[in-house]
Amino acid sequence: MEFTASPTDLIRAVQAAREIDANPVTLAGKLVGLGADEQDAGIPSWAWMTVALGLGIYLGIRYGDQVRQKLRLGRDDG
Repeated sequence: MEFTASPTDLIRAVQAAREIDANPVTLAGKLVGLGADEQDAGIPSWAWMTVALGLGIYLGIRYGDQVRQKLRLGRDDG
């Protein structure tokens, strides 16, 4: 089964999201389960660092071999 979305479908999804909340950051907070008080308090810096570290580890595992191969090819050209 293949999923396809037309531009009209995307416009409808954006309009529905705007009806829930016009601010995309607040909407994302609601989608992950943060309440109004939690969103007002903000996200602590340690949480951002944890997300950044996790993303870095994921990208390193996922694309590390490709990056190493491109770096080796770049050295061989010189």
